[in-house]
Amino acid sequence: MTGKFEEGMQKLGQIRAQMEQEQTDLETMVQLYKEGLKLSRSLTEQLDLTEKEILTLEKEADNG
Repeated sequence: MTGKFEEGMQKLGQIRAQMEQEQTDLETMVQLYKEGLKLSRSLTEQLDLTEKEILTLEKEADNG
């Protein structure tokens, strides 16, 4: 079972692969860049939230 984060990473890889193709026109390249940037920010946010959750759980385990 693949989670949303993993799906996002896979999509980001697909975007990168499309951008690396020589036949990709400039307009498409800009759209792909925008989509990739938005997705990258979302994935970074997910990682940050997960890290905070883990740190909170570790703190609670140390205090309990």
